[in-house]
Amino acid sequence: MRSSKYSLVILPALLGFSGVNAEESGIFLEGGYQQGKAQYSTSKNGKDATTANLKGFGLQIGYQMFANKYFGFKVYGFFDYAHTQGIEFANKDASGGNPINCQMPNGLPAGVPIPGGVPGHAGAAPGGGLPAGGMPQCSINVMGILQQVVGSNKPVQPNMLTYGGGADLIVNVISNKMMALGVIGGIQLAGNSWILATPNITDVAMKYMDVSKKATGFQFLFNVGGRLRILKHSSIEAGIKFPMLRSNPFLQTKNDGTIYLRRLYSWYVNYAFTF
Repeated sequence: MRSSKYSLVILPALLGFSGVNAEESGIFLEGGYQQGKAQYSTSKNGKDATTANLKGFGLQIGYQMFANKYFGFKVYGFFDYAHTQGIEFANKDASGGNPINCQMPNGLPAGVPIPGGVPGHAGAAPGGGLPAGGMPQCSINVMGILQQVVGSNKPVQPNMLTYGGGADLIVNVISNKMMALGVIGGIQLAGNSWILATPNITDVAMKYMDVSKKATGFQFLFNVGGRLRILKHSSIEAGIKFPMLRSNPFLQTKNDGTIYLRRLYSWYVNYAFTF
């Protein structure tokens, strides 16, 4: 009987002691600097790829919960912005100055008079029908189109927007009233958009037939890093995030190529305040 009384007294005391240094649960705001790499490629597997630096910032708002001073969990919405610093083309315009390249079936460039045409109608077949060489066959060069949008002597500098929700696990190695030190990791589900800081590409797409732009696609990211809490409300996080999906086309034509534009990774340093 006496041991059961001691148990009733000791157990709550132990539970209370374990929660003395537990971190605070609550709403948090977080933001900081991001830097990484973007990749431009004409194939899903990254062949013939060109990379460029990404620089920007990230924001988060969410709620964090702690079971005890060592284990916690947070859910949040986030927004990342980054500017790409100069993706150069290895071959700026493979079509020789014109993103659209047309040839007649006989190999002659379109527009060249074909023998056998009716006088006054160069290239026309007798009787005013189709050209003697047949209908022209055209190919559209996506690299040339994209380069024409930004200017023939300028690098391509798209802006990246990533937005969605995430969930991270927090594991503290050290935790007391003054500070906590540990690791953090989780996943993020997001939309990812690329925006050219140039005139709208829609006009070019209308001019050159069969060109489509897919500026926004779904993205899945892994996030891993370290975390330092200072006193009660402030914490600093540093880590790296890896977008996993690479098959979203940015600009494509039906007959001659697709441009894939994606973020390879970003490292970040954030400050968070928990209310």
